[in-house]
Amino acid sequence: MAHSIVNGSRSRGSAVALLAVAIAISPPLSQTALAQAVLEEIVVTARKRDENLQEVPIAITALSGDAIERLGFQSPGQIATQIPNVQFNDEGTIPQFNIRGIQLNDFGDGNEAPVAFYIDEVYKGTLAGQTVGLFDLERVEVLRGPQGTLFGRNTTGGLAHFVTRKPTVEGEGYLSAQLGSFSQTIIEGALSGPLAEAARGRIAAKYNKDDGWQGNTQNSSRFAATDALALRASLEVDLSDSAMLSAMVHYGDQDNVSQGYGLAGTLNPTNRAPCSGSEILAGGCVTAIGEPSNLNPRLANTEQDTLQFKNSTSGGYLRFDWSVGNALEFVSISAVERVDKFFQEDSDASPNPVNNSLRIVTGGAVPLDLPAFLSNYSVESSQFTQEFRLSGDREKLNWVLGAFYYTDGKDPLRFEVPQAEATLGSPTGIGNDASLDTDSWAVFAQTDWWLTDTTNLIVGVRFTEDEKDLTISDSATNPTFVDNEFLSTDSVTWKLGLSWQPAANTNIYGHVSKGFKSGTFRTTFSPPGGAPPVGEEEVLAYEVGAKIDLADWARIYAATFYSDYTDFQSNAVTTINGVPGSFLINVGDADISGSELEFILAPTDNFEAILGIGWLDTEIASSNAAYDGNQLAFSPDTNANGVVRYTFPDVGAGYLTLQATATYTASLFMTPENLPGLAWDSYTMFGARAGWYSANDRYSLEIFSENLGDEDVALGGFGVGSFNYNAYIWAPPRRSGVKFNVNF
Repeated sequence: MAHSIVNGSRSRGSAVALLAVAIAISPPLSQTALAQAVLEEIVVTARKRDENLQEVPIAITALSGDAIERLGFQSPGQIATQIPNVQFNDEGTIPQFNIRGIQLNDFGDGNEAPVAFYIDEVYKGTLAGQTVGLFDLERVEVLRGPQGTLFGRNTTGGLAHFVTRKPTVEGEGYLSAQLGSFSQTIIEGALSGPLAEAARGRIAAKYNKDDGWQGNTQNSSRFAATDALALRASLEVDLSDSAMLSAMVHYGDQDNVSQGYGLAGTLNPTNRAPCSGSEILAGGCVTAIGEPSNLNPRLANTEQDTLQFKNSTSGGYLRFDWSVGNALEFVSISAVERVDKFFQEDSDASPNPVNNSLRIVTGGAVPLDLPAFLSNYSVESSQFTQEFRLSGDREKLNWVLGAFYYTDGKDPLRFEVPQAEATLGSPTGIGNDASLDTDSWAVFAQTDWWLTDTTNLIVGVRFTEDEKDLTISDSATNPTFVDNEFLSTDSVTWKLGLSWQPAANTNIYGHVSKGFKSGTFRTTFSPPGGAPPVGEEEVLAYEVGAKIDLADWARIYAATFYSDYTDFQSNAVTTINGVPGSFLINVGDADISGSELEFILAPTDNFEAILGIGWLDTEIASSNAAYDGNQLAFSPDTNANGVVRYTFPDVGAGYLTLQATATYTASLFMTPENLPGLAWDSYTMFGARAGWYSANDRYSLEIFSENLGDEDVALGGFGVGSFNYNAYIWAPPRRSGVKFNVNF
């Protein structure tokens, strides 16, 4: 007996839909029933109420917790590989999602992303709080396109929502152990069950450690190493037949070692003329001081013994659900979050001191003599959110009203380059010490009105007001300048759409929606007066789509879209007083268009597949020549994904599965400046997995390999001004292992 990789399940209170790319959490299906069951009705709650998936007029992809386990995913970035027009990139300090070309083009900890991040409907505003591992999840859901009404905050691109498993009425649990390449050890487990007649609890934990997949040319140190612990406890109490109180607390601690960046010079070693993009990526060019390139992802090239990445997260929420009769439901979610991060990078990605030969760069004005160009990023953040919702459900009308409050204090918010600051001894804006307070509130409403038995009108609106206070200087102990900045932003976002369901399991829809990302400040490399407010960005998006059962064994999801992206924010690299610096600007506008197709297939009792493909076209319109006519960052014109799975029944008192995954990404630029050398050619990555499962699914044993072709792929990159080099953040190499799991 086997679980399908494409069946779904029903759950209470999720914020977004569970698409049919989920593994069933229901009891195992017989082989003869498998093909029919994977395409049966799936109940979801994309619009804050229970609905058949086919009725939800939104572009959604999701993976259930079981799917994530079977696919072997351990990080959010692996989720993105199986979603059309979704990328996951890494600026070193802040990994992040890119949806339909929209992402955060900044590496500071003071900014928020335009792709919102939620766990159990709780918004995570601090980027360092989003570096979560995947464990004991009910599902992960990604909504593409602006979500300006029911979610609202900073969702010009879309959102990613991680839903944890909830306590169960009956006792259950699991324990798994994974051993893999680079001495990887992952231990994960959970226990769930009744605590009293009307109370249920669940505890879960995960420990993930390895020695690091990157060596070093200079010493025996290992980099890109993981040492992470995560704990979670949740509780549900039935106050009455119509009211329930839920609570969850969590704690996570990462004591990782950052990777050493790849280094590519941008100058010809003979005549110091600028190299072409292909020459830069070939590794034959040098930096301004003659440093050769190092483009071996497996080897760092640094004099540092370690590069720390320490990150602790803690928090929780209290949720109250109350059904008032059969027509009304009230929900309250109160949550607190705490993040404490410290991250180091070797910014020059080399073992050589930054010495007086840098007079070449500064024209002799600034004689830098530094042992290293080490950069430190740190932030301590305290966040509180509160959401109230009241919803109603009548025969022809569904509606929801809500209010949302968000406050966050980041203090300290710090960026340091210790050696450069000590050498220069002046307010250059290289290092910064800041505090940033954000207060935001919003009210929202959305209604779905059935005009006829087959036609549904969707109307939603949200009003948001943000206020941000920034205090920034060049030193926490002896500042030579202190600047105070204030920013107030308000916006009305909305959605208008139609859904037509001419037949069972057929939904054709179209909508236009507006989303916005609030204004912000630059909090790194800011000289005196260098952190003025940066205005909000907006997107007006048009989309049409369809969800259709082509046969009793095939389902298709299709969408085509156009987005008018206005005043988008981006980091721009420059040189300040002879050293690399940057500033944050509203670059201009961008036109974004594209399409997506997803197929879910079960043509036989034993074979099933998920296939996806996305097309994307982006073009920037800006008065700044460095951007005008360019593509948005990480926006390949074509991307594709697939999972195929074959099940062999009756193998040793159980069943055997063989599974293969693939991801194709066309060539792309890593920055909106489309700089030579900060591009990446098209690539395809493969994975394979084989597993034996006992007939009752109590025991399983799996072997796997990721990045089978051992592809060298950059997840991010940046250029460093007139120092004339690019730095690259690498994807992991091929990794293999074995996993054992027991359910009880």
